[in-house]
Amino acid sequence: MTTSPGKLDSSKVIEEVIAARRTIRRFTTQTPPRELVERIIRVGLLAPYSGLGISREDFRRIIVIPRDSPVMAQATELLRQGIRTMRESLEQQMRTDSQARSHGQAYLQVLKRGEQQDTPFLSKAPYYLVVAEERTIPHVEHCSLAHCLQNMWLEATALGLGFQLVTATQRMSDTPQFTQLLGLPPGVFELDGCLLGYSAETPAPVRRPDPQKVVTWL
Repeated sequence: MTTSPGKLDSSKVIEEVIAARRTIRRFTTQTPPRELVERIIRVGLLAPYSGLGISREDFRRIIVIPRDSPVMAQATELLRQGIRTMRESLEQQMRTDSQARSHGQAYLQVLKRGEQQDTPFLSKAPYYLVVAEERTIPHVEHCSLAHCLQNMWLEATALGLGFQLVTATQRMSDTPQFTQLLGLPPGVFELDGCLLGYSAETPAPVRRPDPQKVVTWL
């Protein structure tokens, strides 16, 4: 791509936004304006999807739960129950699977912290966003949801907002109480989610692989 003098190189801007993206785990109490959240959502809806067998326009939904919404407390409790199930399942796997024992300790501690009642979880951020995509065949909904969240994450970064994935949301797709709380029919959508707000921290740059060491040209 060539750039005329004085014209912004969009590829350079994209690279800078990608490099600036961070996982934020501490948020301020300030609530972002609704118009910024809507901009992030619009970019998320531009993400690709499988499309096979889907004809209606509402195949993808995004549910926004503000921190002061009564739904937030209910969603938090249901997620804690889901995390408890995940923790019990991992502990059982670690008893018989040596690879799970050697690699699962860090994740087990994350699950235990998320399960604690006195640990801020969803309510630590001004917004909890759940993205949902209709199930189809082949089952690639989580790939599509990852693209959607990627778009939202990059737009949030460009707008100066903090973003954190809530991967436990994925496990709630088959929990009727959770989907009904969101106004979704049970068993129809796959889910994922994120927290959104202003960052209360400045995370250090994240180490990434050196292309010279990990890329093979055949």
